[in-house]
Formats: sequence, C-alpha cells, structure tokens
Amino acid sequence: MRIQILLFAQLREAVGYEQKTIEASNGETVGSVARRFFDSNLAGFLNLPVRFALNEDFVAEETLLKDGDRLAIIPPVAGG
Repeated sequence: MRIQILLFAQLREAVGYEQKTIEASNGETVGSVARRFFDSNLAGFLNLPVRFALNEDFVAEETLLKDGDRLAIIPPVAGG
C-alpha cells in the first residue's frame, strides 16, 4: 500500500523535500513506518520528539495505516 509522508520545518530542510510517497505493508502502524523512514532518511533526528497527524488528525504511534493515508511528521516548534 502507498502512504504519503509529509515533512515540516527542520525535517523538510534536512531531506530537501516536503513530501514523499512510500510503500508500506498491511498491518503497519504510524510508528513502524515513521521509524523506518527516519532510519533511512533522517538518522540524525531519531530521538527528536515528534507528533504524528494522519489525514489531518493527530494520532498515536499505534494507529494502523491504510492505503492512501497521508502521514504528517511534525517536529517540535518554538515560537516567540
């Protein structure tokens, strides 16, 4: 199944793009896909506390994915 990964802020800057479509297996979760994506693309950010939004709703890492989902990986932001 295909999942679209959306990246923001320093994650987007680190990889040089804001979205990428990846292949995922049936039964994969938000957390498993995110870990795999970080391992292969953003190893320097593995311990960064991020939040996940699936189809524009915040979700937990245990949330199951389905074909066509849009997974946003949102790093912490600072404002002022």
